[in-house]
Amino acid sequence: MFPYQFQGDFETGDFSQFTTVTNPGTPPQMAAQHYAALVQKNVGEVPYRGAYCLHCDLSLGQADAFVASAAITGGATAAARFMVFVGANLRMGLGDQLTLARIDCGTDQTLVTLENTTGTPRLVMTGTYAAGQSRVSALGLGQWHCIEGASAGVAMQMLVDGGEIGAPLSGLVAPAITGIRLGTMGVDAGTTQGHILFDQVAVDDTRLYGFPERYPQIIQVKSSGVVMPGSGRYARINLIAGHDTDNVLALYNSDVAGTGPEELLAPLLTSTVANREYHPGRQAGYFEHGLKVVMSGTAPQALIVLGHALCSAGAIAEWARRRPLMRVA
Repeated sequence: MFPYQFQGDFETGDFSQFTTVTNPGTPPQMAAQHYAALVQKNVGEVPYRGAYCLHCDLSLGQADAFVASAAITGGATAAARFMVFVGANLRMGLGDQLTLARIDCGTDQTLVTLENTTGTPRLVMTGTYAAGQSRVSALGLGQWHCIEGASAGVAMQMLVDGGEIGAPLSGLVAPAITGIRLGTMGVDAGTTQGHILFDQVAVDDTRLYGFPERYPQIIQVKSSGVVMPGSGRYARINLIAGHDTDNVLALYNSDVAGTGPEELLAPLLTSTVANREYHPGRQAGYFEHGLKVVMSGTAPQALIVLGHALCSAGAIAEWARRRPLMRVA
């Protein structure tokens, strides 16, 4: 239930949503990468949503590179979710493996590992608490996958793209998820190339599920960031009431994090009045660079209704190749 116990979508353009960052190498092995940079690097994808995601480049080194959340206080049930993409350029030696994610439940750890024991890369889920237990899933290269871990009692159920991967891993001392770590860890020597992306990370006290649509017309926004890169038109914005009266929402014509030469697209909305809405009218609401939301206050939420936009990964990638520069007055 929102607000999540932890959320990380990299839309800040950096790693500030995470507490621990280990990023060796020159250039560094990881980056909170903009969609235009991913296209320039020929990664083969854009962020699952928004303008940024975590990009790990295995050609830049084999040392551990990861981001980790702050300590999370969980309950009797808990769940973690993240999107992961492994590029088609992956080069792993036979028998090689690397850890993509670690879900902590106190001192117990659930590991999501990418391995190549048969000549075909696959995902293997194990637990430091689950001796002799492992769960294996096929992995399609060059596409996004939703990975979930849902704990209850003394077991952790792993899911890939909404489907349960075998029986739960049993043996947990406590089910509360206390942290999550993502990146490339324990990389074997024969793994020398590959683009790995992470996006839409969340931890909460109930299962979070994946996304029914990657690019819906009605978008629920729970943090600041680029809602939609590229040009288009929005039809309505709605700052949802129900939390605190200190919420503020601003809408900009921009596809980059931080501040810069941005054009305000609508009046500021505040939560001092319940369910503030703004309709731009039929001849307005257009954005040229991207639709960016900046929200402040206690647990703000908003709904954005799109009129039309670049609602496919291919269209966004093509836009990135001819993306206009932000104008400075």
